[in-house]
Amino acid sequence: MAVFVLDGQDGRRSRIEVARGLEGELESRVADYRDSGLFLLHDPELAALAGRLADRLRPRAVLAATGAESAKNLREVERLAGQLLAAGADRQALLLVLGGGALLDLGSFLAGTYFRGIACALLPTTLLAMVDAAVGGKSAVDLGPTKNVLGLFRQPDLVLADSDWLATLSDHHIRQGLAELIKMAAILDEEVFHHLEGVIDDLRGRDPDALEAAVVTGVRLKVEVVRDDEREAGRRIMLNYGHSLGHALETVSNYRVPHGDAVAIGMIGELEMVGLECARIEALLASAGLPIAVPAALRHHGRLWKAMTHDKKTRAGEVRVAVPERIGQGVIRVLRATDLERLR
Repeated sequence: MAVFVLDGQDGRRSRIEVARGLEGELESRVADYRDSGLFLLHDPELAALAGRLADRLRPRAVLAATGAESAKNLREVERLAGQLLAAGADRQALLLVLGGGALLDLGSFLAGTYFRGIACALLPTTLLAMVDAAVGGKSAVDLGPTKNVLGLFRQPDLVLADSDWLATLSDHHIRQGLAELIKMAAILDEEVFHHLEGVIDDLRGRDPDALEAAVVTGVRLKVEVVRDDEREAGRRIMLNYGHSLGHALETVSNYRVPHGDAVAIGMIGELEMVGLECARIEALLASAGLPIAVPAALRHHGRLWKAMTHDKKTRAGEVRVAVPERIGQGVIRVLRATDLERLR
């Protein structure tokens, strides 16, 4: 088992555990909250797993919300908060959130705002969620078409990443997580990038040992960054590589382009926009089965630029992107609208 601890600036401590078979350990991890009240929020697609956990934990209420990006809105927060209130959840409650990245965003935001904040345990079930959404204490919901406008920096009390839950993931969901792993390695750590080049087929084939090791590595990379810069004032900005263009693609496609695909395209597109290139990144993304070019139907520079300037990463009207000058060495560059013309 790999265990990481993150201390937030607000004094909250987050314990992150990664291992196979953690499902059986969950009851002992939340025992201190049993008298205060356990509440389980899950994606309906995970009903069987949620049922197993509910049989063990006996939560006071089981809530469901779709794991789609479309559910990340204030209407859904209000609906779920009303259910918590009706079920008797008070300030001592613990909300367990079982699902992928979008649901973890929603559940973390709900926990952080309900009665000004209740305890939260995240149970990520996708590779993307394990290495990204579950780690670092960022949560948010969307405002209309604009992604992650309303959000919090608040560390979860507990993250349990059981890599056995990845065994049944679809090829699509494996690829989405690989995009984030490749992104982190490309801009933070050349050695990890080289390792991914050697094990990418094992990861796509869902080799249990390779998946567990990849989750541990992804969590380690992100924890190291967040320890230095929890509030994204410095080094954490590097983790946005691929996301300015990626989020714009999600927005203009009305989220028909999934997050991992969008980030993969954004990684190559942002390199092109600043006049850089990297054949190794392109090759690894292709080996992971990820796209690297903006779809023809979305090549509307005006709409893409508008979405990029509305992104939360924009500062004083400037679109700043983090890109790897070389593998493992990130730099910040400023984009102009005309830079979109460099896209293939």
